[in-house]
Amino acid sequence: MGVQGRGFAMVAGGVRKLAERTAQAWPRSPQTQGMQQTQSAVDQRVGLAWSAASEIEGIGGLMPRAVETFAQIIYLTWE
Repeated sequence: MGVQGRGFAMVAGGVRKLAERTAQAWPRSPQTQGMQQTQSAVDQRVGLAWSAASEIEGIGGLMPRAVETFAQIIYLTWE
């Protein structure tokens, strides 16, 4: 192996070691943990928003009946 080949091998080895250390440290870093917590919180809120939207649609389906009932109450109170 020539000088250039040995130099390339050394650089490649250094890059490999850096990649291994980065991969080992990444899950433990405070930034990663913070991002994971944020993602979890966002996922939870999105789930709650979808649940709320479903409930609102259900309430919206009941509104015509409620309006009709109030109209009957008003009509009966005026008689």
